[in-house]
Amino acid sequence: MYDKKERDYEEESRVRAFRQCVEYGLNNDWQYFLTVTLDDKKIDSKNHNYVIKKLLKEFNNIRGRYDSGFRYLLVPELSPKSNRLHFHGLVKFGKSLEELKKDGEVKYLGVNKKFKNRYYRYERFFRKFGASRLDEIVRDSPAIVYYIAAYLGKGNRKIDNRKIDKIGSRFYYSSKGLNKASKIKLDKTAADNIIAAVRHMTATFQNEF
Repeated sequence: MYDKKERDYEEESRVRAFRQCVEYGLNNDWQYFLTVTLDDKKIDSKNHNYVIKKLLKEFNNIRGRYDSGFRYLLVPELSPKSNRLHFHGLVKFGKSLEELKKDGEVKYLGVNKKFKNRYYRYERFFRKFGASRLDEIVRDSPAIVYYIAAYLGKGNRKIDNRKIDKIGSRFYYSSKGLNKASKIKLDKTAADNIIAAVRHMTATFQNEF
């Protein structure tokens, strides 16, 4: 007789979260890549649970009071050098760009000369959280999805000297009502291979934050 291999429930949860994040990312029509960098003068960046609670409340307020068509997929990350919390995500607005500009929600900052995409400051988040930027998605949408999901990597392996784990109560955060694939097959080995490949590729959608 031999002992059955003990199940790694944490790793199973991580891979399940990775799969769900990829599914949401690939099956919804996103407009912008969102980066939120926290400003300690505006919010206590060291209190991760508090920050996430405030951020999610703001997302819910946007949907409930301003733009019912707003959708988001958000992954928190800790900086490899300072261990500071910041966020990467994908968003889609129900309102038009002209409406967002008129309402003071976004401010045009310029055009990325290398990738030919426009980028904006997300004024609502800039006022409350810190540097917040929306980069227009013009190409490599699947690569962006896998790049974000790659932060949900294996817990027993460090990526860029970071141990990836839950931040707050979940690995990622998303709005309700996102489209799902009818069927998606992605086992632990495939998920890990994708993570490793994406984390070592050159990102074509990086910004200055």
